[in-house]
Amino acid sequence: MWHGGCSVGEAEPGTRLVYVGVGGQLHVMDIVSDGTARSRQLTWPVEQNALAGWGSASGGATFAWPCWSPDARFIACFVEQAEASPTTHVAVMEVDGVHEHRLQPLIDRMPVHLQWSPDGSRVAVLVQYEDLLELWVADVSPRPTELRLVAEGSPLFFGWACGGRRIVLHVGDEASDSARVEVRDVAGDSDDIVFRLPPSNFCVPFSVERDGEERILYVIRRHDQSQLVSAGLDGEDVVGLAVLPGLVALVPTPDGQRVAFASAPDADGSPYAGIQGVSTDGVGHPVAHTDEPVLAFFWRPAGARAMWVRWDTGRQSIRWFVQLETGETREVGRFRPTRDQYFYLHFFEQFARSHSSVSADDRWLVWAGHPTDDSSAGPAVFLTDLGDPSAEPTAVCAGTYAVFAPR
Repeated sequence: MWHGGCSVGEAEPGTRLVYVGVGGQLHVMDIVSDGTARSRQLTWPVEQNALAGWGSASGGATFAWPCWSPDARFIACFVEQAEASPTTHVAVMEVDGVHEHRLQPLIDRMPVHLQWSPDGSRVAVLVQYEDLLELWVADVSPRPTELRLVAEGSPLFFGWACGGRRIVLHVGDEASDSARVEVRDVAGDSDDIVFRLPPSNFCVPFSVERDGEERILYVIRRHDQSQLVSAGLDGEDVVGLAVLPGLVALVPTPDGQRVAFASAPDADGSPYAGIQGVSTDGVGHPVAHTDEPVLAFFWRPAGARAMWVRWDTGRQSIRWFVQLETGETREVGRFRPTRDQYFYLHFFEQFARSHSSVSADDRWLVWAGHPTDDSSAGPAVFLTDLGDPSAEPTAVCAGTYAVFAPR
């Protein structure tokens, strides 16, 4: 049973999360082993800030899509303020301090996604400008710099490579002759590389390290089907991993040794037809994790165990499933998602490495939504103890989105 309020003990590593609470403000919650928690508010509307008279803009501010830095010292997020034209603001704030820095506003742009580089030195910001998506990058260490435009296109997906010195881009769709996968240097040390084999129908490319070598996972066309492949940073030395039809989704394990993948044969918005996993070195055959249709899937932090969500059409709800050490599966939650939670699940590949729903110690699962048995209930943050087979999800606070710290 979950008990809210303050705890006496210290929070354990990997059991800190940030959530968007009532009024669009950020809160940090620490979870202790006995199931108690303590929360504190991290942001405040401007009109409640005692320093508002010292040159601050009038009116309230709300915050969205908090993203932890790799060392869990900082949070980057979007700041939403009432303005005549759509403008994207990005803030980088110290979690256990008072420092906050706001990058220059992106005028006439709508926020989509942001993500730290693996080394914590940069932040990438994805926004929409008219019919295009734009990717902007800012250095944040040792001190924040202005955002600079590094790519644009539609659609546009990305992943970090080389620790944060490069970005892997997937720009355009299969129907476009300009569709490409590209490794772009953001540090200015080397040339950009466009892969010789163009992409097929997929979304996010991933960089993984295998046997001391960095490789790129993406999808190419093979006859009338799609092929999941691993390639070098120059796009060569291509190794086939699996062949399957339609739209392909992929998510590698945190250590890069395996990759989960699935396909939606009709590529029409229908669920993915099950999940398989295969070694990223191309050795061995794919292994099925589930044959059921799924909306999204992820890896648990501990071991090569998958987790996924299914859409229950009859009840208009989401169902969480996790894979146990025995290979069996267990349903661990059912809910009606908030808008942000549903967006997160819809674009789960882009969020897989930057926004974790599971604590780093592999014990807690978090999500935001409405209970399925109460249509009048407001949105809440739910937690499930994955270490307790009999645990039921418990609403711990009001909120619309939550994400765990990486450590």
